[in-house]
Amino acid sequence: MGMSMDTLSQGTLGFTAAKKPGCASEKMYGKKSGNHNKAGKKKKYAYNPREISGELLRAAKASGAAVVMVKAKQKVAVLEQALSSGVYEEAAVRRALVHAKKMVECSKMKVVHLRQEEQMAVRHQRERQGRDIKKKAGIQRMIAKKEQELRKKIALEESHDLLWEKTRSQELLQKKKNNRREELEKITDAELKYLESQMREESEGSFSDFSGVSLELSGAAAEMTEIAMSGDVSGGAASVGTAVDVCV
Repeated sequence: MGMSMDTLSQGTLGFTAAKKPGCASEKMYGKKSGNHNKAGKKKKYAYNPREISGELLRAAKASGAAVVMVKAKQKVAVLEQALSSGVYEEAAVRRALVHAKKMVECSKMKVVHLRQEEQMAVRHQRERQGRDIKKKAGIQRMIAKKEQELRKKIALEESHDLLWEKTRSQELLQKKKNNRREELEKITDAELKYLESQMREESEGSFSDFSGVSLELSGAAAEMTEIAMSGDVSGGAASVGTAVDVCV
């Protein structure tokens, strides 16, 4: 990877220190024991600008962005210590420090933005639930109204059906009465004509017999006429039969 053991030995302060036998702490802070320090040459600071930015870009929740913000602040503190130590190249450390501070600002911005988005999502969810409740209530009211209208319509149709049945029953009853009256009148006419014909054939009899037959014939005709006018078919038929038998 092109990194020396000095780079891998970076401590919590975030800068490189040489690991050689002797006083390591003195070499870390630029004491006279280091060969490079004796010559006045400062070390290069190993800084990865994509470390914080990558984590910040991947953060999807405010809590995750807050963790990255803490790391960015820690990185700034480490760089400030490295800058004050005088061990590293000042320009490189300052450049890294500027970038780290910007990462702190960016992480703060993302925390605020993600919190706003999460609050908006919660608000939208509550509004959606409220709209769903209102929608369900509206649907229930609509269903109740439709059911009431349907019940009224069914009741009205049933009333119409009952009226129709009653009307048709009355029409059928009247039709039966008219038919029975017409049938009775025709039967009565036939029997009267039969009796008249019989009277003519028996006209050779006595005058008293003729008068008796005439009276019976008149009574039968009157009775049949009364039955026909009343529409009583069964009673009329029995009366006609009796009258005919008497006449014969």
